[in-house]
Amino acid sequence: MKDKANVSYQTKRVKLGDILPLDTPFSITLDVSEVCNLRCSYCFRCSEENRTNSYAWKNNLMEEGTFYRAVSQIKEFPDKVKKISLSGHGEPLCNRKIIEMIKYLKVELPETVIEIHTNATLLDEAYALALAESGIDKVNISLQGLSAEKYKEVCGGNINFEKFLAAIEILYKNRKNTIVNVKIVDAALDEENNEKRFHELFDKISDHAIIEKVVPIWKIAEYRNSKETTNKFGEEIPYQRCCSLLFYSLYVAPDGTIYACSQPEVSFNLGTIFDTTLLAAWNGEKRKNFLLSHLELGRATIEDCKDCYIAQNSIMTEEDTLNDSYEDILKRMRDDIR
Repeated sequence: MKDKANVSYQTKRVKLGDILPLDTPFSITLDVSEVCNLRCSYCFRCSEENRTNSYAWKNNLMEEGTFYRAVSQIKEFPDKVKKISLSGHGEPLCNRKIIEMIKYLKVELPETVIEIHTNATLLDEAYALALAESGIDKVNISLQGLSAEKYKEVCGGNINFEKFLAAIEILYKNRKNTIVNVKIVDAALDEENNEKRFHELFDKISDHAIIEKVVPIWKIAEYRNSKETTNKFGEEIPYQRCCSLLFYSLYVAPDGTIYACSQPEVSFNLGTIFDTTLLAAWNGEKRKNFLLSHLELGRATIEDCKDCYIAQNSIMTEEDTLNDSYEDILKRMRDDIR
């Protein structure tokens, strides 16, 4: 893989296979909103035909009590969690409590990176200023096009594109130490609204303006059994026998349910923050057995994982893959069990 300076992720990474298993997750997602204000044509929630029993269809917002309980449990891990994302399957800015949540996290967990992934279309001047002043470490903005017409086509939503640009500029110019990343997929560009126009618009109001490739994410019909091995940066990634994401992250839904991964169609959970703790779920038999099955059999044998592309798309650098170290990890985990 080539070095990339203009990317939205941390490039200084350790070789994951050398340090697993972990006693503390690197990252935890607190999904503060399953609600989304857009209906993008490629999203799992884009039509009733794709509706499942997935928790992500419940359209919940995380309540403050759930959030505070989760944060208190995060502090129980022996080491600091490196990153907390406040976004998962919806639009985080739909939860109007998010500014106070960010501020609380920066006080309680000052060394942890706090980030969101957002479509940013809900930002007005006041909301953009509040977000800029919240102390958030990273805001990742995903574009659906470079015009109001493209947003209407892709998302079925009406936006004022000039006001949208102005709000992002307010966020960028008033931020403290926040990194603002703006991303768009190549398929959203055309002859008129092309790569040059994208950079003209966003290079001056973001830290990184990034064009990514379209890759499958959600386990909906058109993506099942995908053999795609190219990541979103257009790089060829060898097939991943195990999903590395499972070994360093946890996911908390708005209702407090704990999951081992962020795939919305996973068939099991690790309990809730009301009947267990994040630390207990992390060290519990259910999660350990799930990880062991990945190491022993490979994800292709696991119903929840065999058609999921997240394992491929979570490989950003060579340090992330477990292809050459899963046997060593398996031995260490078995030794720990003994």
